[in-house]
Amino acid sequence: MPNQIAYQCLFLFLISLILTGAAHSADDNLTEAVKQDLRAHNEFAEKNDKDAVKKRLETEGITRFADWKMAAESGIPEGQVLLAICYHYGIIVPKDVEESVKWLRKAVEQDNADAQYRLGACYFDGVGVPEDKSETGKWWRKAAEQGHVAAQRNLGAFYLNGVGVPKNAEEGIKWTRKAVEQGDAIAQNNLGKCYCEGIGVPQDKVEAIKWLRKSAEQGYAPAQRALAHRYYNGTDVPEDKKEAVQWWRKAAEQGNAESQFMLAECYFNGTGVPEDKVEAVKWVRKAAEQGLAEAQYNLGLCYFEGTGVPQAENEAIKWLCKSAGQGHVEAKQRLAEIVDLIRKAAEQGNADVMFLLGCFYAEGVGTSKSDSEAIQWWHRAAEQGNAEAQYNLGIYYFNGTGIGEDVTVAMEWLNNAAKQKHAKAQQALAEMVRQAREAAGQGDAEAQHMLGLFYLDGIGVDEDRAEAIEWFSKAAEQGYDRSRQALHALNPPPRTLEAMLKEMEERRTQIETRATTTTRSPTTRDTRGSALFNGLSSPSMTVPR
Repeated sequence: MPNQIAYQCLFLFLISLILTGAAHSADDNLTEAVKQDLRAHNEFAEKNDKDAVKKRLETEGITRFADWKMAAESGIPEGQVLLAICYHYGIIVPKDVEESVKWLRKAVEQDNADAQYRLGACYFDGVGVPEDKSETGKWWRKAAEQGHVAAQRNLGAFYLNGVGVPKNAEEGIKWTRKAVEQGDAIAQNNLGKCYCEGIGVPQDKVEAIKWLRKSAEQGYAPAQRALAHRYYNGTDVPEDKKEAVQWWRKAAEQGNAESQFMLAECYFNGTGVPEDKVEAVKWVRKAAEQGLAEAQYNLGLCYFEGTGVPQAENEAIKWLCKSAGQGHVEAKQRLAEIVDLIRKAAEQGNADVMFLLGCFYAEGVGTSKSDSEAIQWWHRAAEQGNAEAQYNLGIYYFNGTGIGEDVTVAMEWLNNAAKQKHAKAQQALAEMVRQAREAAGQGDAEAQHMLGLFYLDGIGVDEDRAEAIEWFSKAAEQGYDRSRQALHALNPPPRTLEAMLKEMEERRTQIETRATTTTRSPTTRDTRGSALFNGLSSPSMTVPR
């Protein structure tokens, strides 16, 4: 009997060892899998734009998110970073930058270099945390010291430019070299620039070309573009137009707008390649569609003159307007000469042209100066979604230029432009929110009301009804009538039984009255519209409130 008990104990012990080993093996497999997922994500992100990264993450997340979440909750730092990335982009889970930062901090507590780098990036952009370049420098240094190549490269740039850290060219070169030693193409380009200009190292054109070429050969478009310019102009290398064209083509095929434009110029003039106006227009159009003002101007001229494309005045005006809208002087001058044609195109409903015509009236270019005319044309362009017109209207309403001052309407237009990633509108809203928050914190009722509106409509901040009500309440407590009205609209008082009975009685009386005054044959078909739709008219575009 004792032997039997001993055998049973030994058997149970062996089973427990097997189960423990299996559990450890499963944990190890999960850890290794999420590590591979994060490595693959980082490699893809280095070579592709944000939209491509999000699309890949959405596809991967369908099958892998459960493992990432399990790994994160089990304390595996790579899983925590992947979960943070999902929250950052709003992939699988709702977008929540604060939650993203929370998971990054958990990984940072385990000294994970990738989390340190990403947390530094959050402080750089002010995403989920207040913008703080010194905090960025701190976290990038921690990651760089662990060999994180992007952190080394960026820390080097910080020291070279004195951003977030004291300017120190030697320290900048040190960290740039560390990234170069890992074969980083961007760092190689940066080192080439430093040798070219003698920043932190003795000026050495041969070394500059050497590192630019290494970067370009790895496919880094800005280095390819820089090398092309040098071959084209014979700067630090023998002049070679064909070699220049080859490097511009490599960069252009990656979507580099400046290289696309220069390649177009080469085809247009037959420099380094046979002259080909059609091919020139193809490349200048690619650059123009990316927003390069010089390319837009030249594409407009091609349409005016029928060079490489059929002559088309409306297309010419469209592209000249886009260029002029970015401040291109020659495009403005050319358009000023054809104001009558522009007015005709604007009246046909082209938003870009309407915006430009408004600018002409605002500045008195080719016509008499008139703020009211400018506002009229900007309104029409803004209602079609033109971000520049929306921004200008916002500024005019805010300052009361040519129109009654109305901060609420100004905010609406600026917010519309900001949603289209209009940088100046985003900056203006951020400044308005900052000032309102500062004044509201000091007890200013009007500022408290404005801050409530910001939160209510998600203007410059994330939409938050509870936060809006809190600020409206603070202003209402000080007797601010507009906040009281806002609170009433948000939380209308419940209807009493007496009021509901009175409503029902009035409705019954109306029905009885209608019944006694309306006589129709029961066999006659009712050709009138439903009472629900009586009196409705076609919708019209109106200025947002």
